[in-house]
Amino acid sequence: MAAPAPALGPHGDDVRWRAGIQRAGGGEHDLPVSKMLTTPRQAEVTRNHKVTYAADVQVEVPYRSGPRPLTHKNQWFQFDPPAVSDKVTVIFAPSRPDLGARPGNVHGTFSDLLSLSMILGSMGACLALTVLGVVGAHYIAPIRRFRCGIHPLSSPRSPAPRAWTPP
Repeated sequence: MAAPAPALGPHGDDVRWRAGIQRAGGGEHDLPVSKMLTTPRQAEVTRNHKVTYAADVQVEVPYRSGPRPLTHKNQWFQFDPPAVSDKVTVIFAPSRPDLGARPGNVHGTFSDLLSLSMILGSMGACLALTVLGVVGAHYIAPIRRFRCGIHPLSSPRSPAPRAWTPP
């Protein structure tokens, strides 16, 4: 049941890249927007029933060797239209500019919660079926037992069943 759960999260090259960032001492950092590249527009999508805006923005990634620009395409912002100095999440390792930088939390909390709920839901279903199987056996076993007087051919007044003989 939990087989489709890994397909919902990051995998492949993204996981290897993130592992490299972690080994280099990097992670997710909130960086201020340094430049608005497009005019903010109201997105067609709402998140948690809140108005969402989208815009292309540029941030300066503070590597130890010096800052480098990174463009976030279609970055989402909640509540208010984005402005310079608003924070965006970037994944990078300050000591390793060769690994590059990527926008953080692209899929958002919904994707994380969906994966978690799929895994926990599958485990819960397996547990429920196991408990029902163990507890249910106690109640089903008496029903399945053959008792004289319940089956029409086993009543005391009916003739004894004849043995089957081949024709």
